[in-house]
Amino acid sequence: STSPYVLSQPSDRLELLVIGTADTLSPPQNNSDPSSASDRRDYTVENLIRMGVAALILLVLGILLLEAQHSQTRTPDAARS
Repeated sequence: STSPYVLSQPSDRLELLVIGTADTLSPPQNNSDPSSASDRRDYTVENLIRMGVAALILLVLGILLLEAQHSQTRTPDAARS
């Protein structure tokens, strides 16, 4: 092969047709429509609750890890006495 970097010969062009108008392709911009308000929700409060629960779980796991480490360092001292 004279061109080792070419894996295959170029193919014919592929033409894609999109049927519809710009109104049907874009999301509705009318805020007075009640059905569009239910589609767009603000998940800020839910995300903050999830992040708070995750932080609380990490804090509890960290406390358990530190307590386990502290109890291991305390065990040899108790065995000597």
